[in-house]
Amino acid sequence: MARKRAKKRLRKIDRLLKVYGNCCFWCDDPMEQDTLHNPLSLSVDELLPRSRGGLRTIDNQVLAHKLCNSQRGVQVASVAAFERHYGMLR
Repeated sequence: MARKRAKKRLRKIDRLLKVYGNCCFWCDDPMEQDTLHNPLSLSVDELLPRSRGGLRTIDNQVLAHKLCNSQRGVQVASVAAFERHYGMLR
């Protein structure tokens, strides 16, 4: 079961990398993909956190540094961030 989830997560990250490239959505700096505990490695972040009603769909997800993601916490993204995100998905 864990392998299936890991493969699904990697496919999701690959799709997000194709949309956003290798830059953090929040700070636009490059992300490192090969390290687990590095704060500059990539993570999947939600524009509208699941705790606030957001869904686990690519429409609601962006790639961000672990540090940027954790500093943002459960804040809802700004309207400008949503507009930028949906513009990139087109």
